[in-house]
Amino acid sequence: MVSRSLEKMMLVAVGLTTAVIVGVPVLLYAIDTVNAASEFELARTFAQEVQNATDRVDLGVVANVISNVYVPNGVTVTATGNTLAVSFQKSTQEPIVWTSSYAHNIVIVGAPISAETCNMEVRMTSGTIEIIFVPHP
Repeated sequence: MVSRSLEKMMLVAVGLTTAVIVGVPVLLYAIDTVNAASEFELARTFAQEVQNATDRVDLGVVANVISNVYVPNGVTVTATGNTLAVSFQKSTQEPIVWTSSYAHNIVIVGAPISAETCNMEVRMTSGTIEIIFVPHP
């Protein structure tokens, strides 16, 4: 009787060990996937905020836009002529770039270099769109 009980306990122990050995890596992969998806969504939301504000100023709908934005980790904002590019790169993956072209040239002042919350102001100055980032202290 004791040996059957011991046998059952050993089978349960082996089953639980197998579940942990297989389950933990799968769980960690799932968590990493969810984390990457949420980082991507934050970056996409940031890009949309910058592009929408720039579009409103470019079209003359408003003279300037001031908003509080969160710049996610891995995001860079660049401008070349009248093209604005917001890119997101997570570690070794290929960068994802959102670009928009406008009727006016764009200048970026104080482009964020790390994850931070900033005040962003988009305004028209002498026919040029200025996008100014000021980090919160």
